[in-house]
Amino acid sequence: RLVSALILAGRLDMERGLRAADGADADAARESFRQAVAGFEGAEDVAGEAIERFSAMSASQPASGALRRGLLAAQHALGEARMWTAKGYERIAEKLGDEGARALARRAHESALAAYGDALAIAEELASSDASNLTARRDLALCLNKVGNEQRDMAMLREAEASFAKSRAVREDLAATDPTEENRRDLALAIYKHAQLEARRADDEPE
Repeated sequence: RLVSALILAGRLDMERGLRAADGADADAARESFRQAVAGFEGAEDVAGEAIERFSAMSASQPASGALRRGLLAAQHALGEARMWTAKGYERIAEKLGDEGARALARRAHESALAAYGDALAIAEELASSDASNLTARRDLALCLNKVGNEQRDMAMLREAEASFAKSRAVREDLAATDPTEENRRDLALAIYKHAQLEARRADDEPE
């Protein structure tokens, strides 16, 4: 919850920065973006502490699926915080012409992808250990989607398409097994994102 609160506060700061930049107030924009990135990096620190705690508890109780899922959630939170850090630096580069910020954004995206990848590894482990566990399968689809998002944003289009295809397959299975409105909605989004990525690849990689 603290990670989410810090990210929300950072997003509000980023919105203020965008308004200031659009109003040609570069100094106010720079300060708001600075505060946004500081908030996102603070969220990274909190998520990192949670990872340390869950890692230690999971190591002492390796059979506990609940602790493994707690570690998954902490890794996912770290990915979210790093993803927003990347977006903050991207806005600085875009609105203030800071090319150094563009390089920082790339590194933050790489770190976000690594964190989401760690979450995905746990999600795969939990889903394979109990194929009937709907929560584990939802976690798997979510992590595949987040990995795909980062790959897409880093122009790793082939890898992103593969991740979105896997997420879509899990969503299709979930919607067939448990046809709730939420699962059908998630499937529709997965189909859309997969098709959107295919279209982008077709534009970027013409035959």
